[in-house]
Amino acid sequence: MEAKLALKKPPVLQPSKEACLLEQLHKHQGSVLHPEFRTPFRSVGDALRRLLPYHVYQGVLPGETECRKVDEEFEAVSEQLLRRTRAMLNKYRLLLLEESRVRHAGPPRDPRGITTGSPRDHHGIPWSPMGSPDPPWDPHGIP
Repeated sequence: MEAKLALKKPPVLQPSKEACLLEQLHKHQGSVLHPEFRTPFRSVGDALRRLLPYHVYQGVLPGETECRKVDEEFEAVSEQLLRRTRAMLNKYRLLLLEESRVRHAGPPRDPRGITTGSPRDHHGIPWSPMGSPDPPWDPHGIP
């Protein structure tokens, strides 16, 4: 039984169709960038093999209007992403500010100078959520 398990080979991963296509395009691009031009064609098959890779350069370069359109679309998307990023950062800063206010806010003060809250607050002992089920004051300032 162990001998059968030891003889099994791991499965060979096959590249995806997209990976194969990209590999062929890279090969064609390399043969166009470094052509074999010193020797004449030996046959029709040789001519096809050496000339077919030039298909990677088939097409027309984009014009000025197409470039401008792409630039405008890129700028619009970039501005939208920047606005969203700024909005998220502002929201994060606001949440941090609110949290720090809640953490560092002491018990509310009476206008007559009388401190409200638990006796612990009068002795400088900070309120702890672990020490009591309810805070001695409303942290959000809602009566």
